Amino acid sequence: MGSRGKQFKLTRENTLWVFVVCSHEQRHLEDVIFAVDALRKRGIDDAHWMIFSDHPRLAQHLGPFGMDGSAFQVDELAKRLSSAEPHEHVVLVVGGHGHVTGLGAPPRPPESPILPPFELCSATRSVPGLVCGVIVLSQCYGGVFNFSDAQTEPSLVMLGASNLNPSLSLTTNLVDPIKQRDGTPGLIRWGANAFLLDMFLWVRSPTDVDGDGRLTVMDAFKFAGANSNGRLRGAKLGGFVEAQEKSRRLTTVQEELKAAAGSGDAMAILEKRMALNAIVTELQAIVEILYTTNEPWLLNAYLAVDLIFDV
Repeated sequence: MGSRGKQFKLTRENTLWVFVVCSHEQRHLEDVIFAVDALRKRGIDDAHWMIFSDHPRLAQHLGPFGMDGSAFQVDELAKRLSSAEPHEHVVLVVGGHGHVTGLGAPPRPPESPILPPFELCSATRSVPGLVCGVIVLSQCYGGVFNFSDAQTEPSLVMLGASNLNPSLSLTTNLVDPIKQRDGTPGLIRWGANAFLLDMFLWVRSPTDVDGDGRLTVMDAFKFAGANSNGRLRGAKLGGFVEAQEKSRRLTTVQEELKAAAGSGDAMAILEKRMALNAIVTELQAIVEILYTTNEPWLLNAYLAVDLIFDV
């Protein structure tokens, strides 16, 4: 499997889309809302996707978009995939948090991940009727999943947003808001995972990146990797200027706090400490973007070229 010559088609009917989100943050569910909306825009029926998360309020965030009916707790992943309706292909998309041993949101200890790489691959391969699959890893430290056993039948392609480093999210504004099921405007602005955003922008409107006349998983990877890195470069340029401004403001507030402490004004001291903490938090977020790089990677490239997106 995966050698050149034999092609496979991901269609509306033969492919199961699975989203796994290990996070208690709303923004990671909003990544999924955007992705599922992209599938719907391609005419993929709701029966062909599932959402798994450890978020304590799944229905609250997914319900307004009519996506809570196919949402489950993440610890049900293996059981539900092994008992799912038969599909020739599965695209399993991982969001949320990751660390050096697998998937899991802080403060979960790294030595006790929700899903280590082997278990995630095994769950993916358990889908009845599976011929081959794709795992998209947008979370931090996706490289932990690299060099996994991708050749064992059913074969897997793995696409990673980042290697052994954090994966970055950027504030995103959609031109057209995603509508809620009652027709009112819903999601329009959130802290989107850069790689996942571009991956599903490609799904929504696929292009032949390498010019071979086919729309393939390889095209999706190249599009998402190049465009998300372009977004990050743009964010770094603006972030550099903003970091300088925040640093100057930090110095000013430190001097103001020193003056307040000298005056003994308890209320002024409290206000300046709160202001100082806020600036430090903002500066840390900017610096993280400046000094972190996404390194998209791909495992099982031949199969990625032979998996055609026919939706």
